[in-house]
Parts: sequence; structure tokens; C-alpha cells
Amino acid sequence: MNKAMEEAVKQQQLAMSAYLKSIGVTYVVGDEYTDMESDSKHNPRDTFTEIPVHTKFNRPLIIIGKSGSGKTAIMAKLFQTSPSFLSPLKSITMVRFLGTSTMSTSIRETLITLCEQIRTLYKVQDPFGLDFESDYQFLVRYFASLLWRINTTNRPLTIILDSADQLNVADHAHLFNWLPHKLPVTVRMIVSLVTDRTDCLTNIRLVFPFVDRFVEITDLDRGVADNIINMTNKAQHRHLSKKQKNFVLEQFAKCCLPLYLKVLVDMSLSWRSYTDLDPGSLGSSIKEAIKFLFNNLEKAHGEVLVRKSLGKCLINMCVQDLNTKSNFDGIGFKYLCLILGKQGLMHVS
Repeated sequence: MNKAMEEAVKQQQLAMSAYLKSIGVTYVVGDEYTDMESDSKHNPRDTFTEIPVHTKFNRPLIIIGKSGSGKTAIMAKLFQTSPSFLSPLKSITMVRFLGTSTMSTSIRETLITLCEQIRTLYKVQDPFGLDFESDYQFLVRYFASLLWRINTTNRPLTIILDSADQLNVADHAHLFNWLPHKLPVTVRMIVSLVTDRTDCLTNIRLVFPFVDRFVEITDLDRGVADNIINMTNKAQHRHLSKKQKNFVLEQFAKCCLPLYLKVLVDMSLSWRSYTDLDPGSLGSSIKEAIKFLFNNLEKAHGEVLVRKSLGKCLINMCVQDLNTKSNFDGIGFKYLCLILGKQGLMHVS
């Protein structure tokens, strides 16, 4: 307010006080009229969305790659090892495997739960009387501001959002208007998405044009695949003949992705030295290979038992591994998601 307006309000208050006194009503300060919404100095929305002036900052890191290229495994490994990166500081890491549950398919719900978790861990008072559920644009601004208002100097914060392409299209989530462009130096955000589906990659490059912040996961080299086969068989006390291993590598050449290799190796663990090698029984893509493996499991153990066992396995992996930060198999997690998605138990596209 300028001085003229302040003087007018004061005169109005004096007149109101005199009138109320004349009719026997005591006038108190609480009766004064103050337009809080139009006065930016007192508007709570402005207070909760302000970002301080800064000269140093971080930007989010975007990990991209084809479906099955190992992005989830990398994100899970980052979650598991991030505390060691920031040692000896007591860091906090938050992870969301988007699209794997009802709560994680909506960007609105994801931001709300992140804000609640941040306020709890950093002991920030909950904002009173503000509606996050109905005002999405305010929620986006509040989330970006909250990252600057918390004290992360001694407790650095890392936020990991895997498979952003799995978010539903509500609130234009695939336009990435929710992604902060600048973060405090002690806050890190890592987001992953696919390159071979949807318009997510095009959209994020339009709104976040910082080429140096994109890291692409490339196909596996044949030599690396050979080493993985050897190490997996050694760990399982198995051995493939030279012919069988070459057969797996020839199949792998059709789809040089880690998830596809994992499925092939899993199937090869049940082979005997006399097992017939039929390319048609392995599939030439990730989903085809998983379909063959799943069918073999059903034939051996029954459809109901396999479905219930895999569902329980996935729930235990989510609850126990994520909460305890134990060894989390990201590829295995995605692997199970794809299997359960095939049976309609969860959404995986």
C-alpha cells in the first residue's frame, strides 16, 4: 500500500471505531479489515513460493535410454550408494519408481508425497490453510521453493525419479512443467525416461534445453555381455558349453539391451548339456523372451502359483529393499514389473 491508501484505511478504521463506541460496542484491533490476498507482503501463497536470490545452483540430471537399457538398475544403484558419495555428511535420498503403483502414476500425487516427506525429514512446519490438491500450478511452485527453503547444508538431499514416461498424462505431466530448472548446490535431482516411446524426450528437451545435463545409456557391448554370462553362471554354480554361450550371444545380438540379456541368461540356467537350442523358443525382443520364460514357469508350476508368487515377490522387494537400502536389483525389479504387467496385475506400458 502507498501512503495515501494507508491514510485512507486509517481514517476508515477511526470512523468505524467512533461509530461502534457510540452504540456501546468495543472496537479491537482484530476487527480491522486487512486485504491479505491483494497485499503481496502478507499473501501466504507468495511467502511459500518465493525463491531466494542465488548465484550458485545445480540442475537436474536426465538419464535417457531405450526400454530395457538398464535405467532402473542405474537409478536403484544410485539410491543404494548415494550416501557414500556425500560421506561423511548424513544425506537423505528419496526415490520414486514412477508408474509402479497407483500413487506413483500421477505427478500431482508424487509431488505432494515428496513435499510431505521433505517437510517431515527437515522439520518444516506444514503450511496451514493452503490447498495443494486443487491448485496444481501452486503445488509446482511450492515444490520448487521448498527445495530452497530447507537447510541441506549438513544433510544433502537427492531425489531420484525413475521412468518419468510412466506418469499418466494428467496435469500435462509429459510436458515436464513440474521439473525445477535450478536447485540448491546441496540438492540433486535425477530423472530417467525412455527414448523409444512417447513424446517425453522431445518435450523435456524443449523445456529443459541443457544438453550437458542429459546422459544416454547405450547398448551393451558383446564383450561385456560375455562377461555377464560368465559371472552369472559362476555365481549360480552353472556352466554353459561353448555352443550354448555362442547361441545366447547370437540371440543377444538381435537386441543388445541388459534386460533382454538377463532374461536369456535366466532361461539358460535351466539348460542341460543336451538341451535343444531353438531360436524360436527365446524370442527376439524383451517382451517375447519374458513371455516364453513366463509360459515355461506356468507349465512347470501352474499359472495360479506363479502369479501369486511373483506378486508377493515384487511387494517384498518394494517394501524390504527400498526401506532398508539393501542390495536392490533394479533390472530384476523392472523384469518383475513387465511379467506382472503381462498378467494385468499392474500397469506397465
